[in-house]
Amino acid sequence: MSTKAITSPSCSVMGRKIDYIAGQLWKALRAILLCKNRWKNRSGLRQDITARVSPGATYTVSTYVRVWGPVRGLSSVQAQLTIWVTGGRKFVLIRRVNASKDKWEILEGTFSLQTIPGRIYIDFEGPPPGVDLLISPVVVYSTDLDEHESGDKINLPISVGDNIILNHDFMGGLQFWNLYACNGFVVTEANYFEGVQPYSGKNYCVTLDRTHDWQGLEQEITNRVSPGFIYDFSAFVRVWGPVQEAAKVQATVRLEYPDLETKYIIIESVIATKENWEKLEGTFSFMTMPKLATIYFEGPDPGIILLIDSVVVTCVSHEQENENVINLPISIGGSSIENHDFSDGLHYWELDNCGGYVPKSPDYYKGVQPIAGKNYCVVLNRNSYWQGLRRDITESVSAGTTYTVSTNVRVWGPVRGLSSVQAQLTIWAPEGRKFVLIRRVNASMDEWEKLEGTFLLESIPGRVYIDFEGPPPGVNLLISPVMVYSSGLNEQEKKIRNRIDSPISSGGNIILNHDFHEGLSFWNLHACNGFVATESNYYEGVQPYSGKNYCVTLDRTEDWQGLEQDITDSVSPRSTYIISAFLRVWGADQESCQINAALRLEYPNFETAKKIIGRVTVKADSWVMLDGTFLLETMPRQVIFYFDGPAPGVVLLIDSVVIEEHKDSVEVGSSMDKIHEDNVGNEAYTNHISHH
Repeated sequence: MSTKAITSPSCSVMGRKIDYIAGQLWKALRAILLCKNRWKNRSGLRQDITARVSPGATYTVSTYVRVWGPVRGLSSVQAQLTIWVTGGRKFVLIRRVNASKDKWEILEGTFSLQTIPGRIYIDFEGPPPGVDLLISPVVVYSTDLDEHESGDKINLPISVGDNIILNHDFMGGLQFWNLYACNGFVVTEANYFEGVQPYSGKNYCVTLDRTHDWQGLEQEITNRVSPGFIYDFSAFVRVWGPVQEAAKVQATVRLEYPDLETKYIIIESVIATKENWEKLEGTFSFMTMPKLATIYFEGPDPGIILLIDSVVVTCVSHEQENENVINLPISIGGSSIENHDFSDGLHYWELDNCGGYVPKSPDYYKGVQPIAGKNYCVVLNRNSYWQGLRRDITESVSAGTTYTVSTNVRVWGPVRGLSSVQAQLTIWAPEGRKFVLIRRVNASMDEWEKLEGTFLLESIPGRVYIDFEGPPPGVNLLISPVMVYSSGLNEQEKKIRNRIDSPISSGGNIILNHDFHEGLSFWNLHACNGFVATESNYYEGVQPYSGKNYCVTLDRTEDWQGLEQDITDSVSPRSTYIISAFLRVWGADQESCQINAALRLEYPNFETAKKIIGRVTVKADSWVMLDGTFLLETMPRQVIFYFDGPAPGVVLLIDSVVIEEHKDSVEVGSSMDKIHEDNVGNEAYTNHISHH
């Protein structure tokens, strides 16, 4: 058989012959294979094995690898599966090792697939660009014992205070550590890197030749961690190379599950410099045991060298250690939701791609006292607005019944003013995810804020989750005991019926607190931070357009994030409304920004429509008036008025918002070429993590 059986993405291959090995499933090289001219870390050797693997079986991959070229120290080499599924690729790491120029290194690991969802390739890759990869004969064979399902990887409990990181001070070189798509080495007294002294001890690790920010040092910790436990992390980091002043360094936990899903928990990040060692510390926990758990360092820009010293991870407590508190389930739809008050830690709850725990008295988080009962949940390490606390309530709700959700929330972290927090339903329907907003409020660091709302599902098309989320990345979320209960009356349908039968009178502004003289009362921040500027603290010296106040929305990471108000109870179908507001931006790199005034229309069948009702181009040097009109042909379940449009990072200033009903004949859309209405469905709520 010729070498056509093997593909080599993004590189050239030199090899003599490929034959079958008797009794083996795999084809192997009878000579060394050399991958040259590699220009990406993922360039290497590949073979399609789709037709030769079966679901449920465990396979062992075994070979020897070596590197050649511009390598100082050791270089990362890995075997992994690439699975082409509908919508993209999934990756399953088999094993990663540190290879050298001096000797052959065994690369051996196992994999098992529960299903075969698409084409499956085995890849050998990993060294930085320019480094040649040598691969000896490869053997892949099935084993009689399915390790992934036999339960032999039972985690032994770690005593509180024990460091679960092996070779934490690098006294054993890079033993137990792996370089991830980069090169690296351990320095000793004889060869300190650029004269940099260790923070402690006599050694530290240097990772270099990094071409992506996610490349760095890692250690697998699967057999030394367990779900439901809280772990403290600390390390000392430093950077070197083309650094202007400082660079971000981050510690992350990667959790890989048998269903090909991968989750990431950001432990913490720190700004590191060339001048000093910086302490990177934080906590993490998870509720479901993964197939593989790996802790790693990442973050600096490509080309920056990362120095790491003294890595410590200790188990500090179990989230279910308080046995003296009796948990009373609450009534919901005739069944019960257990642990609504977090007395059993985070049991039954799920942290959505973030960290969190339930603090116990007297060691409450930042000294914050509970508002009800003895417990609350702290959600940490959030790197996107949608990350937070989640609960599957599918078995506890019934179609056609109205439920009330009630809790108190608070935020902590880099917040200037107030921050957005929301409760919503996420429904996994056959055609995709649907979202139902329950309530959104503005939360602060100073006090607990009531978060209460209702929801009604006309049908149960799939799994139903309740989510608590919303603050910008980096802001921690505190959640008090959550009450969910059914009510006898269908309040939402009654409201809709009352609005149709009794339209409001014309001539008045339906926007409550339109000039912000009551702060942000009646307004909500959507996935961003914000505050009201007054005479004593005008933002960057900007004077109001009129009156004495205006709203500032900032820390926006998406263009749709901004300020909103629920006007459901104030509008009626078949009536025409006129809108006006004065807007301004700050911090824009470009000369001008386009801003929309829009309505989000949410219907009982999970459909969501966006209607743009006004549009204007705004600059930083002056206030600009936005105007428009709208008319609703039918009455939705909820009508939210909001502003969106500036690019992420742009600060939006809003003053004097007016919406009035107009009884005279008005050509709707006269101030615009056309009113734009879209079925936006999952607008702004696509939970996506890309990390490869």
